Amino acid sequence: MIDIQTENFNPFNSGSWWFPVETGQVLLFPSSLVHHVETKKGTNTRISLAFNIFIKGTIGSKKKLTELTLT
Repeated sequence: MIDIQTENFNPFNSGSWWFPVETGQVLLFPSSLVHHVETKKGTNTRISLAFNIFIKGTIGSKKKLTELTLT
């Protein structure tokens, strides 16, 4: 594995990345993505949901030959 020294980190050159989340926000990402949640601090309740979603309908473009219909 190549380890390049980095001074200015961003999502493309980092081994991990953190997203700030506020109450009522939802983050969706592929289940294959390695992820974790920091240890909860405080006495308020944290609720986590995990689910799989599937796209249904037509995506892409006939004109660009990228159309795909998912049923």
